[in-house]
Amino acid sequence: MRREYNNIRHDHIVIAEYDQAWIDSFQREVICLQRLMGDLLVQAHHIGSTSVPGLAAKPVVDLLLEVTDVKKLDDLQATSISHGYQFWG
Repeated sequence: MRREYNNIRHDHIVIAEYDQAWIDSFQREVICLQRLMGDLLVQAHHIGSTSVPGLAAKPVVDLLLEVTDVKKLDDLQATSISHGYQFWG
């Protein structure tokens, strides 16, 4: 099942059936983030609808990061963006 919706931020949203690959994607991203952030990264959490087994969701893996010093994130922002990441605050 796929459903598409329109919203303000994007032209349309796709809702996909649960996919076990979302967990694998999360784990791969954590490895990349560990390399990028080093000791600044304490822990990464898979959050949002793709983290719920069996739940249909937008096929976008959301992460919440715990860091040792939030002020140091600004120093990594340009590098992170060049690696395809988006900062949401």
